[in-house]
Amino acid sequence: MGKPIIIAGRFHFCRYIYCGLDRVRIRVQQTFHDCDRMKCKRMKHVFHEAKGELKKESYGI
Repeated sequence: MGKPIIIAGRFHFCRYIYCGLDRVRIRVQQTFHDCDRMKCKRMKHVFHEAKGELKKESYGI
């Protein structure tokens, strides 16, 4: 086998980033009150959007 080359595609790289962000989000939300935690859970799509693509109505301001 020698020295295998590990290849990671762009999809897999992004997937690992999103999984890491979700783990942090879940860990932080566990400290919230139940009502606030459910609001954040419903709005988790906001964390995956680019800053330039966010609209005020999408994140509740």
